Amino acid sequence: MIYAVGDRVIVRDDLIEGTRCTTESAAHPTESFVGRMSSFCGEVVTIDTVHEDLGKYKIKEDSRVYWWTATMFAGLEESDGGCAGIDLDGFLEVM
Repeated sequence: MIYAVGDRVIVRDDLIEGTRCTTESAAHPTESFVGRMSSFCGEVVTIDTVHEDLGKYKIKEDSRVYWWTATMFAGLEESDGGCAGIDLDGFLEVM
């Protein structure tokens, strides 16, 4: 898994409802980005739970309601407020 519990990550600001995002699990290869998740676009959130078998994450700020994938995040928040990005191009598919 790319991220760990407690990591502060930035939600990508280019996600749109219906986007299928690749997970880190062959058994569960994609997860949908749903409309209510868009309120977090561009925001810093905290990884609360890591589900390695599913290749997905839960975040503290949405009370662990939605499944998130590494491809939904722009990268780790840096101490200066910037973003340490991870190259995940090609892992999104708009349905």
